[in-house]
Amino acid sequence: MRLAFRLATAFLLACGLPTRAFAAGPPGPRIEITAQNVALFTDRRVLVADAGVAVKVGTRTLGAAHAIVYLGEGRAVLSGGVTLDVGGTKTSGASYALDIETGIGRFVDAVTTNDTGGTNPVVTSQRVVIRPDDSLTFTPAQVGTGVAVQTVASYTYPLAAPHAKDFGPSPGIGAALQYPFLLGRGRDGYVSGTGRYDRYLGGAGVGLEAHLATSPRGYAAFSVAQDGDGARYDLLAFENVSDGLTQTLTGSRGVGLAYARYALTSFGRTGTLQFSLSQNGATHSDDVFASTNRAAIGGGFALLFDGDVGRDVHPADFAVAQDVRGSLGAVLDGPSYHVAGASLSLQASAGGTAYSYGRRSFAQGASAFVSRSFGPMLLLNASAAVFQSNDQVGTYPRSTFRTYAVGATLQPRAPWSLFTTVQYAHDWPQFANVGRPEFLQTVALRIHRTRGPGLEIDTSFAYGRTGLRPKPTLSLSLIRQ
Repeated sequence: MRLAFRLATAFLLACGLPTRAFAAGPPGPRIEITAQNVALFTDRRVLVADAGVAVKVGTRTLGAAHAIVYLGEGRAVLSGGVTLDVGGTKTSGASYALDIETGIGRFVDAVTTNDTGGTNPVVTSQRVVIRPDDSLTFTPAQVGTGVAVQTVASYTYPLAAPHAKDFGPSPGIGAALQYPFLLGRGRDGYVSGTGRYDRYLGGAGVGLEAHLATSPRGYAAFSVAQDGDGARYDLLAFENVSDGLTQTLTGSRGVGLAYARYALTSFGRTGTLQFSLSQNGATHSDDVFASTNRAAIGGGFALLFDGDVGRDVHPADFAVAQDVRGSLGAVLDGPSYHVAGASLSLQASAGGTAYSYGRRSFAQGASAFVSRSFGPMLLLNASAAVFQSNDQVGTYPRSTFRTYAVGATLQPRAPWSLFTTVQYAHDWPQFANVGRPEFLQTVALRIHRTRGPGLEIDTSFAYGRTGLRPKPTLSLSLIRQ
């Protein structure tokens, strides 16, 4: 296959690329999105924001229940009781179409959006900053690293111009302190090195990356990192096979780590269909995932159904070496309510899974998200979510997760901006060194200069009496304007 050939030759070809500058056009408007959940799906190159969506574009603030950004097309669609605030003047409509390249938008009739990227978002967060033709910056972020999820203070995803070459993100995991440097680049790719340090990830180390993109239809990236824990190899490849059909391949290899996943995703007017194969050590899984589009059902409500049929092979489990399972779920979005200048969004979900050996599990949840803008300088938001899981196996067959959070985005004057959020978790089970931390604090300070590079300082840390505390994170980086 073309994809396999590109993967095999990505590193070798990119190493021989001569140094060459890329042409850069004028930057587009900076767009900031906050919501209860923001997820990046690279299978479809879409960014999906759910519940209490607030979008800031210059002096304009948009509110909605849902938003989807089509990264490959340079456009976004907001739906669910959309409001527009321009200097205190407010208007509303069913849906809103936004050009992220120019920042120009307009109200449109209610639309059905194809907004499902599959089952594996690469990044999830509650806030993202879009710099068109440059990058997406998530603060804080949960980043999928194959077999696990890494919590970082800030995560930057490189963003290519629509219909231009996309060289893809870094396939490896990040470190607390990183210093990247370019070794060589050309029209079809580049090679870079990295000096890194993370006391929780092997201490000091070095890394090497190669990225290849021979056309706007896809890319392949390979990285190797060496630190005190040994060597780790990662690869990531994406190809837009045709309109509405993509394939991705990811893999990781290191000390005690052997993981690979392939996914073929089809999407269209009726929904999304994805076939995936994954291998994690000796455990193998095959899945077929399907989802309807999010469709309006009247009264400002929208409904989405999804399901999955899969087979798992786990030789280490002598009681059940393999099984077949089926899942079915639904997500209901409520309309956005506007009270005293604030926007309130509600969401509910439910689902269940049945296994061939008799096991059953059920889960349901509900959430609320409220945000209020005080002109262009201050945006406040708060959220509450309750999720309950009932399973027939495990140490704690019945689990409850309650999450409460407040956040603020402050932009007193250029070039400064400050974002902070505090999350409180009240779960069962949640004891000392068991479960989520009681409190999680995130702070992001940015200096956006009109000319020249800017500075980002991001940090997150946990505290409280219960829960397993994750490592504190700190990120320092320069940004292009």
